[in-house]
Amino acid sequence: MPIRSILVLVQPGEDMQALLDGALSVAEQFGAHLRVLLLQPDPADVLADYGPVLDGVVLRTENMRQARLLEEAFQGWRHARGLPDRIVDQRLRSLYAHWSCWDGAPVIGLLKQGRLADLIVMTPRHDAVGLSSVLLDVALFDTGRPVLLIPGRVTVPLLTRVAIGWNSSLGAVRSLAACMEFLHAALGVEVLSARVDRADASDPAMISGQDLVEALSWHGISSRAVFQTPLASESAGAAILRDVAALDVSLVVMGAFTQSRVRGVSLGDVTKYMIRNATVPLLMTGS
Repeated sequence: MPIRSILVLVQPGEDMQALLDGALSVAEQFGAHLRVLLLQPDPADVLADYGPVLDGVVLRTENMRQARLLEEAFQGWRHARGLPDRIVDQRLRSLYAHWSCWDGAPVIGLLKQGRLADLIVMTPRHDAVGLSSVLLDVALFDTGRPVLLIPGRVTVPLLTRVAIGWNSSLGAVRSLAACMEFLHAALGVEVLSARVDRADASDPAMISGQDLVEALSWHGISSRAVFQTPLASESAGAAILRDVAALDVSLVVMGAFTQSRVRGVSLGDVTKYMIRNATVPLLMTGS
């Protein structure tokens, strides 16, 4: 699916300029536009949790103050980069950046706008709790869209070297399907997977990294299989990040998983480790 509309989620307390610059690099690559959405805690929800301890008027006033400051910072960023704030012609590949602030329950705002976007971009909060944790969970597992997590300032072009975290699961397959545009544009593609002996594999349906390399070649994508050998006591997530650093990877593509199919439970161990520790952008799709 072509990437034309990118939703950038902004929350107070983040490095918004780094996030916007990362999103802009993707928009420039694919001829897409940016819809920047500010999501804040809904005062009604906060009051329901804390009751008389807080003043609803004060909460709403503070939300408005933060929204005004963030919008001013966004407009300054947009002007500095010479971007219009709306479509200037009827071409599909029209690069612009538009600001909006959702008034109401932030999860509803994310669902309504996220499900219409081709890509969601947000900051992975390493200490994500409360609203940040909820929004990450909803973006990954309820919007049906790929999510690009940018952990900080992007210093290397995003599509220099892309690594696919491959484990042959349904989540990995969905993530692969959602990222084909990125793979076609990448200068180099690595397929990271555990070495599998087909005769001894515990899962007879297991698809090896080399099998995926061959399948990608039919799409004109040249890639290389890299087989992982975790060190003693090393977690799967740590092994991935070790290879990412050794290969100078600029973007990791992988599926996102929970520890159960029940809605609202915690992220899977590898997913959680990658989100908390990755220093390069992650492109994830929930299973």
